[in-house]
Amino acid sequence: MLLRGVVTTIGVTTTTGGKDMRRQTVKGQAGFTLIELLAVMAILGVLAALVAGTVVGLGNRSQSVRLDGDQTSISKAVNAFALEAFPEKFPIVAIGGGVTGNIAGIHEINFKTGLPQDPNKVFVPDFLSSLPDSSALV
Repeated sequence: MLLRGVVTTIGVTTTTGGKDMRRQTVKGQAGFTLIELLAVMAILGVLAALVAGTVVGLGNRSQSVRLDGDQTSISKAVNAFALEAFPEKFPIVAIGGGVTGNIAGIHEINFKTGLPQDPNKVFVPDFLSSLPDSSALV
């Protein structure tokens, strides 16, 4: 291929029918060097790592937000049911700095802190308590 008469040859030769065939390229043809390609790949790798690091944390955050929303929804549903079922006994009144009172034996439970546990009681399922001591079997 000839463009404007400026041609250089690359040392690839083939003989076909007695003719010397050489691949010809345009002088000054632009192309990327290996170093340039490696630099671009390194930059893309760094950017991909940054994006991946940001995306990985989104799953945990979204799950936490969803759990908080579910807890709020459940709390509102329980309050609505109790208010509808027992309107004269249910009102939970806040006393002072956010502490809830005990009216008609009803306490507000904060689901985020968990249910109160007896520190002296250890939970052992019934099927485990009825098993004989394993040291006696040896």
